[in-house]
Amino acid sequence: LHFAYFLEQNADFVEYLLDLPIFVLKALTLLNSKSTLSDALNFIPISIQFSGPLQLQLTSIRQKNFAHKEIFLRVAEWLLKNQDDRGGWPIPVERIFNKDEEENKLFLSAGWYSAMAQGHALSFLARAFNATGDERFLLAGERACDLFELPTSKGGIKNQLFGYDWYEEYPTLPSGTFVLNGFIYALVGLNDFSSFYNENKNSSNFSSKKLFFNGINSLRSLLPLFDTGQRSLYDLRHVQLKGNLRPNIARWDYHSLHVTLLDWLYFITQENFFKEISKRFFW
Repeated sequence: LHFAYFLEQNADFVEYLLDLPIFVLKALTLLNSKSTLSDALNFIPISIQFSGPLQLQLTSIRQKNFAHKEIFLRVAEWLLKNQDDRGGWPIPVERIFNKDEEENKLFLSAGWYSAMAQGHALSFLARAFNATGDERFLLAGERACDLFELPTSKGGIKNQLFGYDWYEEYPTLPSGTFVLNGFIYALVGLNDFSSFYNENKNSSNFSSKKLFFNGINSLRSLLPLFDTGQRSLYDLRHVQLKGNLRPNIARWDYHSLHVTLLDWLYFITQENFFKEISKRFFW
């Protein structure tokens, strides 16, 4: 089998990790083949050929299990090194929403934090601790939860809508965006981290658990606002803004993601409410 892989232009050396079984499956799909792969199969690279203007520094070819773990731990160390004194990983670019609506522009200055990013980091730190037993990852997770308590007006990621707390993927000012998928991803991270933390610290009162259930309580009340009767809304920015701003209907891929995330919430909480909304969105 011959594989071709396009590499983007980079100023620095980069490391690529290729999953050969996935390439084979894609090739079989193109051939309309019904063949399947056995987990027992071994893939052995015979040769590697490069073309184009590049400088090659080929240091090693490693089996994927070792490469995956090495890269995983490298990212975990990056999270520790780059977490700031507020417990977050600031995003160094500015964002402007509703650029064409002068009275409804929403701003994010460079250095903002995202509840979705904090949630992903919490999930990663929980797994890093589980893989290594290194309590530095638990301590970093504790600090990462602090921003969930800090209002967006003070540089945090907690907003409010109709009296309910909302963890903002985009903590815009002067008004919020209330993005659904980013909020649920934040809940995923809080749940992941609280599971590992409670098990290893014998504590059921740590803030990640409280923050998770606080978010679940908000979602019970606010989730119906995302239901248009046909497709879900991506966010609720139109609720607080002036004028006649049209609701932001989710693209089909985001709508499908909402269904998946609601199924996850049902699996975790066993609350039929989330299952019912998921079915409604699905059909």
